[in-house]
Amino acid sequence: MVACGLAMGVFVGLVVVRGTGEAEGAVTATVTPPAEEKKPPAAEPTPPPAEPSPPPAEPTPADASALLTFNVLPKEAVVTVDGVVVDGGKTEVKLVEGKARVRLVARADGYKSYDKSHLVTDDEAISIELVKKSHHSSGGGKTSGPGGLIDLR
Repeated sequence: MVACGLAMGVFVGLVVVRGTGEAEGAVTATVTPPAEEKKPPAAEPTPPPAEPSPPPAEPTPADASALLTFNVLPKEAVVTVDGVVVDGGKTEVKLVEGKARVRLVARADGYKSYDKSHLVTDDEAISIELVKKSHHSSGGGKTSGPGGLIDLR
């Protein structure tokens, strides 16, 4: 700090004395800037290495799908997935973020319907076996009385 103040004082004194011309025999000083460091000549820039081609894009979750295969008894049953009839015992389901919730329905004359919500995450084989409806005669026979079961389907 002292050295900085001393150097500043000498500089200001030289400017004042030299600038007025009043002092005889004034000492003059020449300030030369420090020598610049010599830098080696710049080498020609090398081109960046060629970038490898990107690997093929993997399917995004939005592009993913799962194949559902159905094995249904009786064979004449009609299967639907979210209301769309399954043709040929197979259907493809689009997956969102790796999953899909679908409604599976199977129906056949004389059988109780199958109606379930199902979570799909991958290809899957689904077996459905429909249960036959029970048939009761409606006339001439003995009834079980009040409280008997009635099949409303």
